[in-house]
Amino acid sequence: MVCFLRLYLKTTLHLKDEKCTKGKHSKIRVTGIAAANMNGDKLPMFIIGKSQKPRCFKNIKKLPCRYRGQKKSWMDSMLFEEWVRELDSQLVKENRKVALIVDNCTANPEIGGLKAIYLFFLPPNTTSVLQPMDQGVIRSLQARYRTKVVQKMIEAIEGNKSLPDVSVLDAMKMLVLAWDEVTNKIVQNCFRKAGFCEIDEEDAVSDDPFAELKDTVTQLINLDKTFEDVTVKDIASFDDMLV
Repeated sequence: MVCFLRLYLKTTLHLKDEKCTKGKHSKIRVTGIAAANMNGDKLPMFIIGKSQKPRCFKNIKKLPCRYRGQKKSWMDSMLFEEWVRELDSQLVKENRKVALIVDNCTANPEIGGLKAIYLFFLPPNTTSVLQPMDQGVIRSLQARYRTKVVQKMIEAIEGNKSLPDVSVLDAMKMLVLAWDEVTNKIVQNCFRKAGFCEIDEEDAVSDDPFAELKDTVTQLINLDKTFEDVTVKDIASFDDMLV
């Protein structure tokens, strides 16, 4: 599960010393659910926002990906069960069975009656070590999403336009594109790092997800010196404020 704040960098500067607790700043964040298998095959992105029907969805016939509303923009037990049961039905039709590795938390409850999915709960306090998504997949997704936000700012500045707000729909589009850019090799490497298979150096992929972000931030600062105090570290660690 990945939390992203829908913020431009000027807001990042204002909030970088604040902690987001008990839903604070929830109006300007969405949660993206990223899931993939050991082969690197990825499930479609699933986005959770605060509103059930955001205004930006008006007249939109087809959303970029699955969306649900939750008052704090978080995954909860009801949304988790809905997502798992729909995935289970899909896998039954495909005559497939999988083990779904999930964090041990209240948002991820036991679900009875599943036919194609076995829920494998990680031991408490082991997510950072054993969860494959935490071995680099989420980091790669975050960096690619942030790059797209900065690129959006650059486009506005070059067009002599004011910085537009990033809507839920904008965030969804950018998250879907960023998720598409996370390659199956990156996912495979993260499963290896988590100990699910032996590491074959020949198949290993070197991935610096922040390389493009660094270049993009440099380009932004060259266009607008008011952003010269923003660092890639600020951007990369911004989601850590969500506690």
